Amino acid sequence: MSFEIELMPGEWLEGIVSTPFPRTGSVLLRPATPLHGAGFAKWLRDAYVPRPARIEAVVSLALENGVDDVRSIPPAGDLGAIVEILREHIAVVEQQLGG
Repeated sequence: MSFEIELMPGEWLEGIVSTPFPRTGSVLLRPATPLHGAGFAKWLRDAYVPRPARIEAVVSLALENGVDDVRSIPPAGDLGAIVEILREHIAVVEQQLGG
């Protein structure tokens, strides 16, 4: 399934939802900044995913290059904390890929 979200006039975020493994859902967002991803993860955590289920985040660059660095979204906390988790994740992936 795919969807689009208009973040602001003229700025759209595309989402693709799949179930790549049994009992595992996946949402691919693009093009997404750490702020976009954090906002979506926070909404998903606060409004949709039942507790104590975990939400994990990984950038496609890591998946495509075999970088094993998956980050868990905390069960509580503000948007800024999630943005920082995603920024750290991206930095680790880029460092491991020599970028």
